[in-house]
Formats: sequence, structure tokens, C-alpha cells
Amino acid sequence: MDLIQTPNKQFIDGDRRTPGTPVPAWWLNQLQGELSAVVAEAGLRLDKNNQEQVVEAIKNIAERQGKGILDKAPLVIYAKDRAEFVAKNSANDYQSIPDGAIAIAEGAFYQRAAGEKKIADLTGWLPARGLESIGNYRSGYDVNKKTAVTIAHKRDGSTVADIVSIKNPKINTLRKVFADRSASSYGRKTPREFARQNGYKVVINADGWAKNNAHYGLQIENGQVVQDWAESPAGTWNSAIVFMGDGSLRHAKRSDGITAQQWVERGALWSVCFAGVIVEDGQKVINTSPEIANAVSARTIIGQKTDGELIIIMVEGQSGKYGMTLDQAAAYAIDQGCVIAYAADGGGSTQCWWGDCYAVPSSDGNFMNERPLSAFFVIDADVAQYDTGYIPLRLAEKMTSSKPIGGVVFRQVGKQINVEIECESSFLANKVTPLCTTVPMRYQTKRLTEMKGIVVGAAGVIGGIFAGATHLSVNMLAATSYVAGNFGWTAINSN
Repeated sequence: MDLIQTPNKQFIDGDRRTPGTPVPAWWLNQLQGELSAVVAEAGLRLDKNNQEQVVEAIKNIAERQGKGILDKAPLVIYAKDRAEFVAKNSANDYQSIPDGAIAIAEGAFYQRAAGEKKIADLTGWLPARGLESIGNYRSGYDVNKKTAVTIAHKRDGSTVADIVSIKNPKINTLRKVFADRSASSYGRKTPREFARQNGYKVVINADGWAKNNAHYGLQIENGQVVQDWAESPAGTWNSAIVFMGDGSLRHAKRSDGITAQQWVERGALWSVCFAGVIVEDGQKVINTSPEIANAVSARTIIGQKTDGELIIIMVEGQSGKYGMTLDQAAAYAIDQGCVIAYAADGGGSTQCWWGDCYAVPSSDGNFMNERPLSAFFVIDADVAQYDTGYIPLRLAEKMTSSKPIGGVVFRQVGKQINVEIECESSFLANKVTPLCTTVPMRYQTKRLTEMKGIVVGAAGVIGGIFAGATHLSVNMLAATSYVAGNFGWTAINSN
């Protein structure tokens, strides 16, 4: 930065006779750039509504430098760089080091705390004084509150979505992990396969992939550079979402000229690159090609609220048939409170393995297949059993019900699909009578024999109920005015 170009390098006030010092654009731009650089160096996200960011940034940087933390340390050790530190810790080279000892690696300070696991790749170490400069820990995380992870199933007209919420997230609660990566190639696995092999409770699709299953654009995993912009195997990709050590999501743009290594040095933990940012500063931002932006499809969106809550939205759909465009997805993300949101891979890739079942199955092959993927969002936290709640279906013509939530109601709890029936109509003997419209594809099964049960009518009349490709129907042994019953089966691909 330079001083204002006046003879005495000072500003002067003007009066009616003498004009004051003009403020040129270059000086204001330099001032803005210097202040924003301080905020960025501290790993914070610029916020026009926060007038204390520079102060907070300076405090964070001071903490990062470790002022005063060495005085009381029983032992101080040094590592050449973070990679060496991680490698030695993984090899149990530090087992005998006492609690409270300080390790210094690449200017970051770590405190020994045997058994603690708040940093993903450094078990037994904590960020000294609450901050790790290379990431993996968010200074804004409230240690007095629990991290809460929930999933909600929502149906509004033709829109069907599952929304994962991570409130007060510990920095390692949500990560991006490649399915199988080596120096030269990538592998693909289904979410179920990947979850079971690695012990993950929640697995959600992330990046798309190109030739040899390689990934597009900027790629960072676990605070390490995997691929820079120019190394993309499928040409130029201009936008990625980056998760920082302060717990914020950032929009990474190729045009900014910031390399993958520079992002890591600023605290980036992981990145996802695909369709692009669709919400920024609470406003729609659609900058991808029209064929992608206007396509109707299933969608996977990752976003964040102003309080740091992370949200993953998975919209059900089939490419070219139903779902959302990117514009619609952006509006939906804003409705959920997102101030930033990014479109990950969608279509048949949109999948979520939750606990022991597919909360969101792939739409490939009419929801009958699992799509192998090359990168995932994984959630490491206690989660409740998946539960859609009651889902009423539209009744067939001349079919009524006095039941408040509907005459035909679906519900998925874990991997079990249950149907409850209580309908009124004129049911003739030995005649197939449709009860409702088409059974939603995500609740169907590959084994139609499972979708059968028994219903009871007036005066104890018995009948059969079955689900087909077009209707849920009954066939009564004698005429009756109503039918009631329930039956269930296992959700698609969840065994």
C-alpha cells in the first residue's frame, strides 16, 4: 500500500475557499484490498454487516502465531511441515509426549491432548488456544453446544426433497472424500458400498467425474491439494465451493487467480467442483451453460446459513422429466435460509445413504439401480433413524376417507416401507379396485411379491391388497363399503 500522493502525505479538509484532498479510486481500492486481505488471511469470510471483522482477524492471526502459548508448555516439538507432523502422529511417534505439549508445524500451533479427536487427521492434538491456522477447526464453533445433524423429508406439490441440516458443526462433521484415489486414477463405489467399507453413517454424492473417473477443476481433500484448475481433465472449469478451517463455505473462482495450494495455505479443507455457485450473498447467481442451467433433474445442493449451519438439499427427480432447474434450486435454497449454495452433481448421482438405508435412492433405472460415484460428502456424527413421516397419496376416483392424514399413507422408517389404508367406497366382490394413484417410484421394490397384504372390510370381509406399476389396489372376497389394513416391504437397494 502507498500513502496518498500529497506533498505532506496527509489528507486535508476543504472549506468554501479551498477544496479538500480528493480521494482517488486507486487509494480506496488499495485500502479495501489491504483490509480484505487481513480478513482472508485469518480464514474469515467477508461480511458487509460485520464492522469488527478486521479486529477479529487480527486476534485470530495473533493466536495463530502462538503468542504466549509456549511459556507454560512442558515440551515444545517442531515438524518440518504439516505433512510430516501428520505422518509421525499416524506412526505413533508422539505417544510418549505429555499432555499440554506444543507442536509447531508450518506456523500452526497444536497442543497435545491424548485421546482427543477434534482434528480429522491429528488424533491426540487440539488447536492451540482454539485455532489451527491450516484449518480443520472452526474458531466460531461453540464447544458448549452439541453438533446436531438431522434429515427432513419434505413434499410440497410436485417437489420432493430431503434436507440434511448440520447445526453448530464441528469442523470434521462434514467432509469431502474420494471413493478411491491414487496418483493416476480414481475409482467409483456406490454410497452403500462406500459407507459400509469405511464405517460412515451418512454418505451423499458430491463431485461429478470425467474420463477415467477423474474430477473437474479445483480439488482439495483433507487440507491437501489434489488438483489445480489447469489440471482439469475435461477442460476449463471456473467455479468450485471450498470449505474453510473457520467453518465457512467460500466460492472459489478460477478468474481470481488463487491456486489450490494458496487456498490450502488460507485454510481450505476440501472443495467440490461441478455445476457452480447458485446463491451468493443471499442472491441467485447462475453462471453455468444454458443446457445445464435449464435442465430439469434431480439436484444435490450444499449451502450455508448466516449462523454457520450447513445444509445439503437433495431434490428428487429424473433428468428431463421432473425435478428442478438450477434457477429453481437456487430459489429453494434461499427459502431454506442459505446465503451461499453450490450445485454438486445431480441426476442419477443424487443419492444419500443414511444409517442403514437409502434415504434418497438413485433415479437411474426408475430408482431400481445404485449409481457408483467417485466422491462423497460424509458426515461423522450421531444421527437418528431415517423417517419420512406420513406421506398421503391422492385417492382414486370415487374413493374417500375420514382419516385426517389420508386414506392411503406411506411412511419409510429406516429401510422399512409401510402403508396404512382406510378407505370408503363401493367395493364389489372379486373385482380389482384401485385405491390411489401410482405408487411413488422411490418406494417401489424389485420384488413385487413383497408388495402384497391383507385388508379387512365391513362385517369382517377379507380381501387382498397389492401394489403394481400403476396403482395400489384391493380385491375383496365379498362386497363392502370400506377397507382397512396395513402392510410393508423393504426399501429399494437397502438390504
